[in-house]
Amino acid sequence: ARGPSLPTVAQASSTFFPQCRLRKPPPRSPRCYPRTKAFASGASSLPDPVGASDAAARSRLAGGQSPVAVVVTCADSRVSPEIMFTSGVGTLFVVRNAGNVASDTAAMASVEYAVGALGTPLVIVLGHTKCGAVTAAVQAAEKGAEAVIPNKSALQDFVGTLADVVRADAAGGDVELCIRTNVRASVAAL
Repeated sequence: ARGPSLPTVAQASSTFFPQCRLRKPPPRSPRCYPRTKAFASGASSLPDPVGASDAAARSRLAGGQSPVAVVVTCADSRVSPEIMFTSGVGTLFVVRNAGNVASDTAAMASVEYAVGALGTPLVIVLGHTKCGAVTAAVQAAEKGAEAVIPNKSALQDFVGTLADVVRADAAGGDVELCIRTNVRASVAAL
């Protein structure tokens, strides 16, 4: 049996955050809209290794999801777990953020939801080579986050925190070793 049904975004925002109003969606990108329309109609000419253009499959999934795995991965546009694992729509519950950091509150909450509410049995932390977030963290471990990201921002704080995770391995400048260290730290956080 699944957990209690969850409120819609509109219900949650009005219940939990009554001071917030949902903004209008951003205007559609002229470049993306025809592709989205083609995808929705099942007439996409883009490669579809995961069956996402199958309207019947999407219709079945509208009733609920039962993913087989949670994948915590990087927000890097070159990393696509659905394609890497050739999984169909609804198979993976993907949590993305810069540097595949599982200790982030939103990432942790997403994993907890997938495991607790959806009953997803497997959690994967997927790092990747040439990770920009970890590269910036290695530089920040050597020079300080302010030198890498000069303007005070959430990104500067994030890179500084990630630098603390990889600092012991960052001394040699081995980014690939630090990527593995970061994955292990995310696994440990879970």
